[in-house]
Formats: sequence, C-alpha cells, structure tokens
Amino acid sequence: MEGGLCNPLTADGNVDFRNRCLVQKIKKGVNLKQGGSKVRITLRGATNGAVAIVKMSISKAKVTFAANSSQNEWDSEVAPTEVPLVGTPPTPQPIDLPAGILLGSGAKIVLDPVAYNLDSNADLLIAFDIAGPEVSEANGIAAFFAQVPTTQANTFFRANTAEAMKTDRTPALGSPATDYQNNPGSVFIVEQIDVLG
Repeated sequence: MEGGLCNPLTADGNVDFRNRCLVQKIKKGVNLKQGGSKVRITLRGATNGAVAIVKMSISKAKVTFAANSSQNEWDSEVAPTEVPLVGTPPTPQPIDLPAGILLGSGAKIVLDPVAYNLDSNADLLIAFDIAGPEVSEANGIAAFFAQVPTTQANTFFRANTAEAMKTDRTPALGSPATDYQNNPGSVFIVEQIDVLG
C-alpha cells in the first residue's frame, strides 16, 4: 500500500442505512498521502449487522461552489467512477437482490482494483446505494470508526435515496429538510484504500 487510508473499523454503528445513499468523505492530507492511477478498496462488515450494497462509486469531492447554488460538500466535482462489486473472497449476492453484494456480519471484502486517478490534494468521496428492507439478510447496520477528527473524515447519508452515481446530489438550497444528514468525524464501511499505481 502506498499513501492510502488504513482505518480499522472497530465498532457497529447505530444508523439503519437501508434504502439510503451513504457518502463517505475522506479528506486530503493525513489519510491521502499519495496519488495514483489505480486504487483497491477494502470493505468491513459490522460485528452484528449487514448491509446490501447496490451501487458504489469513487470520485473527487466538489471543490468549487457557485454562489447561490444547490451544490453541497457531498457532491462530486466530476462524474463518479463506478466501483465494480467484485472482490476477495468472492462477493456474496443477496438472495433478494438481483444485483449487488451482501457485506455480512464480520465480513471483510477486498474489492478488485479499479482504475481511478486519485488526487492526494483533493478530498475523496466514496458513495454507496444501500438496498432496502426487501433484502431479508441485511439489517442496515454498518461497521464504523467514530474517533476521526472532522478535519479528516465525515459521513453523509439520506433516506429513500439512490445517488451513488450522481455528480450533483440532492440539493439543499431553500429546503434544508431535504439535506443529507451529517455524521461528523466518522468512517463507515471503508476500512482501507490502497494506492497501487
């Protein structure tokens, strides 16, 4: 691993992420020390929980905000890159979901490398669309680490939303009730990011 994130997820969260879009923001600096053209992401399941992931993406976080716009810090600067949900050990597919993977209790999944130009001088977003209660094997509880300074990481999430592949996610302008919720100083699901090239 070169210059990536390594943050053991030591606890179970208390948020039910079913039918939510979760946007994990990893801030530049301490956690992103080196850029590269290929990354490998490791996911960690909760000790007593499971999430079914439908879509996953990686992107550079929004860095320029137009005045009086609906742009937010959970938005991407450019179109997100889809992260294929394939890895080691072979990623299990939920019984009740035609596509996606089940990140089960205590599971560790090392996803296959994905071509992505990681800029160590910019904040990074990793977004997930989480399946709803139709997946009987998943209770929506995810592994997390809560003692991260807010200058290093934040987690955003919104109910009844599937926006992992969107650049401009649900706006806040004039309607704060529709904002993504913020869980500051936390990292969910993403345990490690390796920069490979």
